Amino acid sequence: FVEDKELLKALPAVLQKSVLLEARAPIMVNHRLMSWLWHQHASAFRELCHSGVTAMRVQAGHSIFNTNDSWEQMLFIESGALNYVRIGQETSSKAHRNVRTSQMIRQVQRLRIGTRLAAKDWVCEPAFWLQNWQTLGELLV
Repeated sequence: FVEDKELLKALPAVLQKSVLLEARAPIMVNHRLMSWLWHQHASAFRELCHSGVTAMRVQAGHSIFNTNDSWEQMLFIESGALNYVRIGQETSSKAHRNVRTSQMIRQVQRLRIGTRLAAKDWVCEPAFWLQNWQTLGELLV
């Protein structure tokens, strides 16, 4: 896939920022801090949409992170659906991770285990505020 910024690089920086603001603001402003930034500090929010956000595309049947992973970013869901499954400490060992397959991920989704996340939701907010925050579950696509 081609990164958003790569597609826009031929445009002047001001136009790039405007395009990314239009694309990302509707997804991010459901979060109170982002909404406040947008309304009170529009230029800072515009810069955040341009420089502080990176698109991530993940295929269905994959996990984005596992329990106890060190995570450094807050995620906003642009499209699709994800399941956040909080898994106990005993199931987060490396051995468990190695034997887990996409079939298990499909079963989790089919059984509707965990919290269903969709467009305009966000996850991992503590990573925005805390350095070296560790995830408490798994995020499955």
